[in-house]
Amino acid sequence: MPLKPEFPETMLGNSKMIASKRLGQLWTRLERDPTMKALYSDFLNEYESLHHMEEVKEDTDLDAGYYLPHHGILRPDNKTTKLRVVFNASSKTSSGYSLNDLLYKGGVLQEDLF
Repeated sequence: MPLKPEFPETMLGNSKMIASKRLGQLWTRLERDPTMKALYSDFLNEYESLHHMEEVKEDTDLDAGYYLPHHGILRPDNKTTKLRVVFNASSKTSSGYSLNDLLYKGGVLQEDLF
């Protein structure tokens, strides 16, 4: 992903602590809802098979990557997508910056209404 030149990658800071906290909250929710747990597991397996993510060993250098917090929105009434996973790139890291702060914004895709 293209970073703004005025923000070197080193300014991103550590994101593992907040991502771990959010993961703990997610685990609690998944343990209470077996249907959501199965859907979330399927989602993670698909993401890994598409190489959108990879397993990180516990002894990995914390500064070597970015841990992106995420959670699921379950909509059992939806016919096509019952689980939508939301990634929070606006979550602040230890440096006070988020991934969104350091990335270029994409172009506007919608046409003007007026």
